[in-house]
Amino acid sequence: MPTRLQVAYQLAPVFVQKVHHQNPRGDFITSIDFTKPGDLTSLLDNWVAVNCLKEEGPKWNHKRWKRLLRNNERAPEFEHKLEPYIYYSVVETKYHYFVIYAAYHPQDWKPSNVTNRFESFEGPLWGANEHEHDMEGALVVARKKNRLEDLRADIIITISHWDFYSYAFWYLTDKLGKEIPVFSGVDEDIYKGAFENIDGKIWAAWHTDEGDVERMRPQLFVQAQGHGIKGDRKGWGRERRIIRYCPSLSATDEPTIFREGSPDPGVKLAYRTSPGRTSREDRVVGKEVYRYKLIDIFKPNTNKYPARGLWESRNKRRLFRENDNGLKCFAVRKGGGLKAGSAKPPWSWDDETDVPTILPGWLATHPAEVVFYYGYHVGFDKFTHKYKSNRYQGI
Repeated sequence: MPTRLQVAYQLAPVFVQKVHHQNPRGDFITSIDFTKPGDLTSLLDNWVAVNCLKEEGPKWNHKRWKRLLRNNERAPEFEHKLEPYIYYSVVETKYHYFVIYAAYHPQDWKPSNVTNRFESFEGPLWGANEHEHDMEGALVVARKKNRLEDLRADIIITISHWDFYSYAFWYLTDKLGKEIPVFSGVDEDIYKGAFENIDGKIWAAWHTDEGDVERMRPQLFVQAQGHGIKGDRKGWGRERRIIRYCPSLSATDEPTIFREGSPDPGVKLAYRTSPGRTSREDRVVGKEVYRYKLIDIFKPNTNKYPARGLWESRNKRRLFRENDNGLKCFAVRKGGGLKAGSAKPPWSWDDETDVPTILPGWLATHPAEVVFYYGYHVGFDKFTHKYKSNRYQGI
């Protein structure tokens, strides 16, 4: 039997992240303990921490940043590294795996009217919808196979702000923009009678890992600033800079502040022009390709990393507070105290338009029920809600 990490790695998506030039580090994916190990207090000051420079470094102001952007000068080093991690959990029934992937961003922010936003070193420039912490992601549903390498996503449900979006059927685009199905003989009408519509296709990428093994993975497209996640480019934004995060079992690569300073890719991300073509007809897209590692949501906390285990930290009031609807949210400072912010962990993710049958957090805690009530179970020969393993429910 494969381990949870093996299942999560096999099904892990490529996160394709838009990055805004005014605050690139605000768009980088990282872990919630990105600040000094063991210091939970600093998580309450993400605006300062993300943009904080080494104390012994020169004083940087927005004029200096504008010159950096304009003249491609060397960017300063930051005290807090933003190494990419994705949180995951694996829930299992007899016939399916249900894997949550959660991307954490230190800030949810909006561009300002000034040319560059880095003058906010000393504190936040609060806008109407800005807040510290952000976490959105996806549920990947996959039929079990006899071989681990045959596992692939059948359905992906993403969260983008207050709504869920569903995707099925693997596709790619050739050099002329023609959409080509990856697998033949697939009945794409099978979900037409479902309660929730399928919103789009699963767009394939071929990722070569450190072992030189080529793996086909789904892509998830992440907005800049607000970080909503979808399975396609609809509403993705106009930002020119794009970062591609590919899964790794061995290493992470911290993105550079500016695209011009990016190193050669640690891994390659290739898009085949059509199924079955030879590798010489593949093409590598861009050079900003970084590796992310997976962190189990149920990982135990340690003295060094007291906030790395999300589920174990769910009752830490310095990290999470309940909002008016009783949902756990990341804590923020408001009115001189700690209150629930807008960002939520997976067990509080909610679609505001869902029917009352589906409760907030069920995408993580009751994924088989979500698939059933959405009507997607009709696409499977066998389906059950009975869990073999569901640590959210103590199974």
